[in-house]
Amino acid sequence: MSSIRLLHNYWDEPADNLDSFKLSLVTRALKIGMRHSEHQRLPVDPSLLRKLCTLCDEEHSSAGRMLKCAVLFAFYGFLRQSNLAPRRASQFDYTRHTCRGDILISKENGISILVKWSKNRQTLSDKIVIPLPTISDSAVDPYIAYMDMVKDTPTTSANQPLLLLPSKGPARVVTIDDLRRGFAGLLAAAGLDARLYSLHSLRRGGATTAYTAGANPRDVQLHGGWKSQAFWGYIAAPHEHSAVAGALQRAASATTRPHSAIGSAATSSQSRG
Repeated sequence: MSSIRLLHNYWDEPADNLDSFKLSLVTRALKIGMRHSEHQRLPVDPSLLRKLCTLCDEEHSSAGRMLKCAVLFAFYGFLRQSNLAPRRASQFDYTRHTCRGDILISKENGISILVKWSKNRQTLSDKIVIPLPTISDSAVDPYIAYMDMVKDTPTTSANQPLLLLPSKGPARVVTIDDLRRGFAGLLAAAGLDARLYSLHSLRRGGATTAYTAGANPRDVQLHGGWKSQAFWGYIAAPHEHSAVAGALQRAASATTRPHSAIGSAATSSQSRG
């Protein structure tokens, strides 16, 4: 701002004082923008996912089984934290948040999640069904994790929250803060710095894993509910254009003689001349 005021003075133009109302609005906007700037966290990869699930199993508790289900759903479903739980128990809304009735199970399709609402899906027509993989007899099978959790906290209504914990009275609604604390505890138990990860690391890790395993970028985008190319920012892997560059490099290398061969050919031609 001082530089801009200096330019005004250079051109003999009036400049706003640094304490003017107009500039105070600008500085306030800058502070808000910087405070809410997104800090990219590390993604959770399959090996870390297995380790976190093993730690959940070792707890032998309802909280461990609930957390395992949340971790696997977020990873395989590319779910946002708001899809898993409300910010406060009193804010739970069955028309927006994921309920037990939104978990669809069939012999043909396995387990799927009906996502009704997110920051870019706010109408009934935007509902999507996200299929989860079936990994039989595995510590990272979302179906087994869900069924184990349901045994701890059975519900009487399809509109009850997905994530609940047993209590003396009615089951307690799990909140986003509960998930954050539980996830940070798992990371610490795994010997990792929890500050380098967040619940978003599961969404990012799932998308990265699918992409690097060969999933079509468009399918990754649809699975995670991204409506723009912003989903590339969630993938911790080289952009698909790098594969094009690699293919061009291989093609060019296969049809181009090495420099040494070119030099030898030129020398031979000159000697014959």
